[in-house]
Amino acid sequence: MFNKLYYILFFLNLFLVANPIPPNGFEYNQSQRQAFYIFQWAVINADTLDSEGGHWIGAFHTHDETDGGLCQSVSLDCPDVNNDGFLTEDAEFCVGSAEWNQSSYVSLPVMGADSLEVNGNELCEQTGTCHYLNTGEIPTFKIYDVSLDSALTAIPSVDHSFINLEVYFIELLEHESYLDYNSIPLYEGNNLISFWALPFENSVEDIFGEMDHILSVSTEGLISSYIDGEWLGNLESISRKSAYWVTVSQDEVLNVFGIASELDIEYNLDEYKNLISYPSPIEVSITEALPDIVENSFIGIISQGSAAQRINENWEGTLNTFEGTKGYWALVNEPLDFSFNIDNVRENDTDYIKNNVENNLINQFEYNLSKNQAFYFIHNILINDEPANYNNIVLTYCNGNIVGSRVWNGDIIDQPAMGFDGTDKTLGYCNEGQIPNFKLYDHVSNSTIDLKASIDYNWKNNTLYNIELFSNEIYNQLNFSINKLYPNPFNGIISIDYKINVSGNYSIEIIDLNGRLIEQIQSNNFHSIGQYTFNWDSGINSSGTYFVKIMDYSSNQNIVQKLMLIK
Repeated sequence: MFNKLYYILFFLNLFLVANPIPPNGFEYNQSQRQAFYIFQWAVINADTLDSEGGHWIGAFHTHDETDGGLCQSVSLDCPDVNNDGFLTEDAEFCVGSAEWNQSSYVSLPVMGADSLEVNGNELCEQTGTCHYLNTGEIPTFKIYDVSLDSALTAIPSVDHSFINLEVYFIELLEHESYLDYNSIPLYEGNNLISFWALPFENSVEDIFGEMDHILSVSTEGLISSYIDGEWLGNLESISRKSAYWVTVSQDEVLNVFGIASELDIEYNLDEYKNLISYPSPIEVSITEALPDIVENSFIGIISQGSAAQRINENWEGTLNTFEGTKGYWALVNEPLDFSFNIDNVRENDTDYIKNNVENNLINQFEYNLSKNQAFYFIHNILINDEPANYNNIVLTYCNGNIVGSRVWNGDIIDQPAMGFDGTDKTLGYCNEGQIPNFKLYDHVSNSTIDLKASIDYNWKNNTLYNIELFSNEIYNQLNFSINKLYPNPFNGIISIDYKINVSGNYSIEIIDLNGRLIEQIQSNNFHSIGQYTFNWDSGINSSGTYFVKIMDYSSNQNIVQKLMLIK
C-alpha cells in the first residue's frame, strides 16, 4: 500500500508542478477519483517520441448521447453533454492528458466520475465529470503530434480497466497508420489540391522536392516558388487543414506517403472565404458531409473549375461532392467551427446524382484554369422569350477570350469566369471590376448568339453571382468548325478534320500553352465551303499540351482545340 501511494503522490506532484496548456480537445476536469497510467514509450509509426517534440498523450471516454436511439434532438431530457451542438452515439470526453516532456516513463492522470453526493446532488454535476470513467471501464488513448496539428488514435500494449487510485505501468503506446497515398494527378498549369495524409516531415521541400516540373505552391497569403533549385517565399510547411494551388509546367504525378488525418479534424472558419482541405479518401456529397447545424451558414463552395451554391435549401452547380486530394474555398456568412460528417458515411453511399455531362463539342472552346475564378450561376436562358434548347454551350468571354464554358441542361449551372492571375496562360482573362460577356453556341446550326445578363455584375475573384440570360437576336453561324481529332492523345502524327461553312481566307496554327506559335499550317489561305483534313507531324516537339487554332480575320472568329502529345 505504501509503495502504491508513494507512486501516486510522486507522479501527481510532477503533474501539478509542470502545468502547461494542453492542445485543443485535451482539456479535462479534475476528479476525486483518478488512476495513473505510466507509459515507458510512445511511438508514432516507429518514431519514438522524445521530450523536445511538444507532443501530448490523452485518455478518452465515450458516452451515448442518443440514449440508445431514443434521443433525436437536444432537450432537457436529452442533453448535449459535450456541447458540440448535436447528439451522437459516441460523444467523446478527454478524461486526462499529459505533455510528453520526458524521454520515457510519462505519467498520464486518468479521471473517473465523482460518485459522492453533496447537499443531495451528485458531486459529478458540479465538477463536470458525470460522463467520465466508471470502475471497470477501459479508456481509449490518443497522441497529439504538434507537427501535424492532429490527435492520432493510439493503442496501448496492454489494456487496463479504470480503478480508483490504481497505478499501471505500460510499456508502449503506439500509433501506426502509414498509408500508400499516391498518384495525385497534376495537370499542366494550376491545380487546387489538399492532403488527407501527410508525413512527419511536411515542409514544402519535403512534399514537393522530388517533382521535376514544379513551379510554385501557394495558399491564403502564402507562396513558395521553385527557382534555380531553391524554394523561395513565405510558405514553409504544408498543413492537412488547408488547400494549395500547385502550378506545374507539365503534367506530373505527386506521390505522398504519410499519416491519415483523423476524421473529426476541426476546421475554424472566418466569415466569408476560407481555403480548406477535405480529410478523407471517401467521396461524400456536400449535403451529407456538412453537419446540419452548420449547413445553413455555408453560402457556397468553390473548387478548381467548379462551384456549388445553396439555393432554396438545395445545392446547385457542377460541384456535387467533397473528394480527398481536392481543395475548396468555403464561403460562409459567419465565423464557425465544424468537422465533416465522414464516420457514418460509406464510400459511394451518397444521395446525389453526379452531373457528368460528357460532350466533345465543348473541347472546341478550351480555356486555361486560373487561380482567380468567379462563377455566374445561370438560373434561366430565354431566346426570343422561349427557353433555350438543352445541350447548347454557354460561353463566357473577357477581352474577346473564352474564360469559361458549360453545357446548358435546363437546370441552374455554375458558369465559370476565369481571371488573370499574373501568368502568361491567363493574359486577357477577366480583371477586377470587369463585366464578362456571354454567348450561346448551338452545335446543330454551328452558330452563336450574344446573351445579355439580367444584372451586370463586376467580376471579382472567388465570388458567386446569380443571373438570368436572354436574347432577342437571331443566331450568327460560325464560319467554320473543328470536327474531329484522331488519335488524341497522340504520338507523332495527328489527323485534324475541320469544316468550312462560309468561303473565305483562313489561317491554321499549332500553338503551345503559352500561345507561342509552333507551326503555321495555313496563312490566310482561301477555302471554299466543304470538309478538310490535314495531318500534323509533331516532329521534335516534346510531350505536352498543344492547340490547333483556326482563324477568320474578316469576321474576327477563332476556334481552339487541345492536342495531347505523348512520346
